[in-house]
Amino acid sequence: MEYQTKNLSSLAATAGTVLSNDITLSSAVSSKPGDCDNSGTVTIAEVQSAINMFLGLKTVDVCVDIDSSGSVSIAEVQKVINSFLGL
Repeated sequence: MEYQTKNLSSLAATAGTVLSNDITLSSAVSSKPGDCDNSGTVTIAEVQSAINMFLGLKTVDVCVDIDSSGSVSIAEVQKVINSFLGL
């Protein structure tokens, strides 16, 4: 799984001490299938990209390859279309 980058600038370490801090990581993959720019919505351009990935005309992106198989199935394209339609 890919995670969003998290930068911490408020940590200070001193020699001989143990530093501990809890960090919550967020997935880099949008919760909406096909929302490759993480805008919160799926655009018609993102639907077209998903179709092109299915057809092998574009490199597969993790935002469409929901099952992490390395390819895009017609079922995954349908999920992207449903996201675009708000279903």
